[in-house]
Amino acid sequence: MKLQRGSIDPGGPNNDNLRIKRYIAKYTINPAIANGFSEYVVSVEVGKLADLVLWKPSFFGAKPEMIVKGGAVAWANMGDPNASIPTPEPVMMRPMFGAYGKVGSAHSIDFFSARQL
Repeated sequence: MKLQRGSIDPGGPNNDNLRIKRYIAKYTINPAIANGFSEYVVSVEVGKLADLVLWKPSFFGAKPEMIVKGGAVAWANMGDPNASIPTPEPVMMRPMFGAYGKVGSAHSIDFFSARQL
């Protein structure tokens, strides 16, 4: 990574953020490059496959707001569907359109070794 992007400026104000971004890139892009599918996955761009989990910063890692699989919302927080106000309680994680039928398989691919064929 240092050879590709250069060293991080030790006195820069965003030194820690750049170091974290570089560390995340190391364990996400390098396995994809080694397996030959980095052009399809890893970054959030138009035309690439992405599975995302979105959190509020205060609940990071514990209570996701939304789970997107293959570009379709699969799970998200939803309140009582019979409520007449916009913020009904209780709010729970429930399956959305992306969790039903063939939506997941239409927007996703499986990676496996040639030996499994």
